[in-house]
Amino acid sequence: MAEFTELSAADAPKPVRPQINVARIAEYDSYVNRIAPGEVGVLKPTGDETPRMLTHRVSWAGKRAGLNLKSWVVDGIVYF
Repeated sequence: MAEFTELSAADAPKPVRPQINVARIAEYDSYVNRIAPGEVGVLKPTGDETPRMLTHRVSWAGKRAGLNLKSWVVDGIVYF
């Protein structure tokens, strides 16, 4: 069973935020913003990237832009 104790807020360690890769966020934001109406973006994974990683990044970039993007994967290539 877990051991419970209490601390004052001043004695507790500060929360740790995950490291955010600002350059990667900007990269995917630019991909989303470059797509004109009637166009489809295409992303091919490289290195250790997976299609799932790419669809996740594109989805969040779309949310930041206020868009509800649809993405799909065919033969390991991501379309959005």
